[in-house]
Amino acid sequence: MPNRLFFLDELQRAVEAARRDASHLAVLFLDLEHFRTVNDSLGRPASDELLQQVAGRLRSTVRAAGREVVVARTGEDEFGLLLTKSGQAADAVGVAKDLLERMREPFYLDGRRLPVGASVGIAISSEGDEPEELLRNAETAMYHASTKGNREFAIFNPSMRERAVARLDVVMGLRRAIEASELRLHFQPLVSLRERRTIGFESLVRWQHPERGLLAPAEFIPVAEESDLILEVGEWVLREACRQMADWQKRLAPDPPFFQPQATRVHPRLGQHTPHHIRKTRIAHLPR
Repeated sequence: MPNRLFFLDELQRAVEAARRDASHLAVLFLDLEHFRTVNDSLGRPASDELLQQVAGRLRSTVRAAGREVVVARTGEDEFGLLLTKSGQAADAVGVAKDLLERMREPFYLDGRRLPVGASVGIAISSEGDEPEELLRNAETAMYHASTKGNREFAIFNPSMRERAVARLDVVMGLRRAIEASELRLHFQPLVSLRERRTIGFESLVRWQHPERGLLAPAEFIPVAEESDLILEVGEWVLREACRQMADWQKRLAPDPPFFQPQATRVHPRLGQHTPHHIRKTRIAHLPR
């Protein structure tokens, strides 16, 4: 499948033609869901096979609709589509709906059923737009669509750019927060009403922002998940929880608590680090 450079070359020619003809074109930006999980869990060959299946569906979908569309892979798990003959919003929305409908169908890899899904962003050209700007606008719209869930599509508008800048501020601030030790770990007791005693603790991460004060997870965890900073945040939480448990076990001997990780969602790479931190802090733990 053509790459990002090819796509931008085609987009440049289409933009120049649209200026001469006083017409419009549309750019669609499609991002796969759960691709990195497939890559981390099943390996590169499996993820390459998944990309080939996705590319095949994209091409067959636009061919079946009889539309003239340029399709290219613009990133690791991202695809760009260029509508040159009819760049009206209704046409782009029709293509987006067709693509999302096909992407809702499960993929199969080595007998495994994988509900991958996707989100789509749409940018309609206007006078003065440059190719990179159009593609960036479509990507911004895709991020907006992904926050709505349910594998949606969205059409770019300028207010989305403001939200994208705010999201970037959170990403950069969170990266600094990890380095500057601004994260805080709170422990919420889990109490058994039947036994009338505390049977464990849930670890809850907070961000002690230097300007905004203590931030709840809802204000930064979704952005961390989108940017892969969730791995660094998760690593910090795991390391700090083990350190705290080691301290409790020393202070509460001879009847210390035991460590038993029970995260509801653990990234494959993060789960591999749990034994390391258990050994490093020398905490007593129960098997999973």
